[in-house]
Amino acid sequence: MKGTYIIGIAAAIVYVVTHIMYLAGFFDGEGYISSLQNGAWRSIVCGAAQIDPRPLQLLHTRYGGSLLLNQAQKYNPRARPCWVYVARAQKARALLAELSPHLIVKRGEAMAALAYQESLTNGRQGHQLTEQEASTRNKLLDNWDEVRDNARTAYSIKEAGVIALLSMI
Repeated sequence: MKGTYIIGIAAAIVYVVTHIMYLAGFFDGEGYISSLQNGAWRSIVCGAAQIDPRPLQLLHTRYGGSLLLNQAQKYNPRARPCWVYVARAQKARALLAELSPHLIVKRGEAMAALAYQESLTNGRQGHQLTEQEASTRNKLLDNWDEVRDNARTAYSIKEAGVIALLSMI
């Protein structure tokens, strides 16, 4: 009886880890990390959009946030309905914290976004920032922007190299 219980727990752990790794791969390819300006505060926002709602439902169930149906066919009759998942602030933080160890493409950006969000969480929200706090947050934002720009440049260079190699064949 005890062995059955242990096997059940192990199977549950494998199931959860498999889902997290699947969500990380999905998010790495289809997701985005951005920021939302709200007055003097800027918080992280992440999400994804696609026609099949199932992966987005998994993200929504695990991390919360919003799952909406974008009715694009109102404007374009040939467009198919598209599902959109969005997580903001602490929900986005939870998503990135759990998925970032498994990300490949977006890992650097996720880590930079998490560092910035932590500065908000550990800071003095609703209070006047000291010069040092403001400076630290600005540096974290600059780092996040730099990581994002470098990731785009690296991708473009790799893509150009692959295209050049394929053209030689």
